[in-house]
Amino acid sequence: MRRVAAKFVPKLLNCDQKQHRMNIANEMLDSVRDDPNLLQRVITGDEAGVVHHEFLPQGRTVNKEYYLQVMRNLREAIRQKRPDLWKNKNWLLHHDNAPAHTSLLVRDFLAKNNTLMMPQPPYCPDLAPSYGDAVMSRIRVFEWYKRFKEGREEIADNERSGRPSTSTTPEKVYKVLELNARKETAILNLEATTDDPELLKRVITGDETWIYGFDSETIQQASEWRFKNKPRPKKARKAPSKVKVMLTVFSDYQGIVHHEFQQQGSTITADSYLGGLRRLREAIRQKRPEL
Repeated sequence: MRRVAAKFVPKLLNCDQKQHRMNIANEMLDSVRDDPNLLQRVITGDEAGVVHHEFLPQGRTVNKEYYLQVMRNLREAIRQKRPDLWKNKNWLLHHDNAPAHTSLLVRDFLAKNNTLMMPQPPYCPDLAPSYGDAVMSRIRVFEWYKRFKEGREEIADNERSGRPSTSTTPEKVYKVLELNARKETAILNLEATTDDPELLKRVITGDETWIYGFDSETIQQASEWRFKNKPRPKKARKAPSKVKVMLTVFSDYQGIVHHEFQQQGSTITADSYLGGLRRLREAIRQKRPEL
């Protein structure tokens, strides 16, 4: 399936995985721009290597213990064959993103030996984070393999009669994943409040809203009692005022803890928000000393 892998794999990645792949590629591109000599310090590895290579014994699987020994052998090979990199301790490891490489045991070993591992963009759903249901079922993989073996090269579905299926699209899949994330977060919050009934009394929540110079009345607010034979009151149409200011409010179950208005013409930046948090802390110190 090597010939069609480049076309076949992107069809299986979901929106999050594609975004993750693009983010890592951009990070690596920025790193090369900042340090033109970066690639001269990279030791990249795959099933075949140059600085170091070894064969996997028959019947053996690549697990974290085996990969840890490979890392030890690789370090010794770098010490002998790349003394300049070994002396400066500035070489980077760029390797396939297999599960054994991400184990805590291997990461601890690399950290203790000052070895940095470059991020690897996932090139298939099996190696992408949170792949979940985005991976094809085993039966479907066998089915497509049979088609490719018989000479098929197209990966698009064959045309069929009837109404086209529009239920599964990347946008809809992303929305479903979003809803699942909301549900999981809600369950975690519910479990937290169940374990600690006093939790909500320690929560200070904040939000922002626009405050206008004046708001036009709603239909209910503008209504008034009149006799049937009297004409309806004449009222001029009013639109919300264009003069507005952003109000940030922090409150808990007892009431408002802190609020502040944003200066007109300014925007909320990291620095301004940081200043707001400092003022919030001071307000908590004065108004909620028990917290």
